[in-house]
Amino acid sequence: DFRVFTQVHPEFVERCMAEIRVLDVNRQTLTMFAAPDKGTLLQRTRLCYMWTPARDGLPEQGLDGIRDHNLYARPLLDTACVKMFSDGTATHSRTGAMLEPYLPHDGKTDDRGFLQMSEETLAAALTKFDREGMTMKVHACGDAAVRTTLNAYEKMRQANGFTRMHEVAHWCFAKPEDIKRARDLGVTAEISAYLWSPSD
Repeated sequence: DFRVFTQVHPEFVERCMAEIRVLDVNRQTLTMFAAPDKGTLLQRTRLCYMWTPARDGLPEQGLDGIRDHNLYARPLLDTACVKMFSDGTATHSRTGAMLEPYLPHDGKTDDRGFLQMSEETLAAALTKFDREGMTMKVHACGDAAVRTTLNAYEKMRQANGFTRMHEVAHWCFAKPEDIKRARDLGVTAEISAYLWSPSD
């Protein structure tokens, strides 16, 4: 019973309202908001602060901007966003993390790319920033990186429950079962299909 559910979980309604995006308006709406045109009224920009964990002797990066993000927020500029990198790119650089090896190249027969951070590190960061009200965008090109990122999002959901939609950026390769997992976890895929723009 949907009515009972929303009475028991009023936060669900707030979450749904936060996800609404207006795609079109009529002339009366433009007049009401004194907007010169649809583009002006509907434009929205999201600024994501890049975060990287401490590694290779370098300190954790990005915390100052994330901490102070509200200083830069404006009515049409959302600054509550963090971007992190799960892997590189699944192009000729072969830095995208893959479940199966790339084709043999330069004598390498088991090259699968690599992850930028462990699943545990990623899950801890996602959980922390989600709890602080941030939207996350995780770069993941290879199917191993997509799976690792979804595993980390799943751990975040187990810790925090459902708070807001998050993203997997690029999503060049993925197994069919991971597409369903993303939907079940409330994670959107920003698809940058490799075949549409090969880098050779």
